[in-house]
Amino acid sequence: MAEKLLVELQDDKGNIFYLHTTATAVFCTDGKTVQEKIGNVKGMITTKESLKSVSEQNYLVDAKTVKDCFDEVNKKIYGDGIVLIDFGSLPNATKKMVQITGAALDASRTWIASAWVESSNNVRYPMPYVDVNNAANNIQIIINADNQVEITTKSNWANYRGYVCVAYKN
Repeated sequence: MAEKLLVELQDDKGNIFYLHTTATAVFCTDGKTVQEKIGNVKGMITTKESLKSVSEQNYLVDAKTVKDCFDEVNKKIYGDGIVLIDFGSLPNATKKMVQITGAALDASRTWIASAWVESSNNVRYPMPYVDVNNAANNIQIIINADNQVEITTKSNWANYRGYVCVAYKN
């Protein structure tokens, strides 16, 4: 009976030779060719979640790696870009609005990807901020109907500067 051997070709210095072949000539342990596997993977990739099921294999799909396919799906699902807004000083127990600018202004969707406040001595807090011991210290942040970043405080945060990363999708 024929025996299958796994072979690696090396020269006398230990340099490995990589043979060229085609996907139809290489068989997997289940008896299917690599070409058949590629065809199966192409049919499976419809969402980001389905991509995860094949990412470990790093198959090629229409001459794209799985990473390239992930990047395409992420661009469709996630944003087209991010705009950093320097909010300036936070309000003192009131509300302050800053207009969203740049490419995000005309986008079909916007959302707060990241936001934080920073003191002059580089102490940073995330926004929104919730102080479980004193609700008066909380900081609320939203994007309002006028496409403005709106920050509301109930105490004096005027010594802190705010930064907001607004992600957008065209």
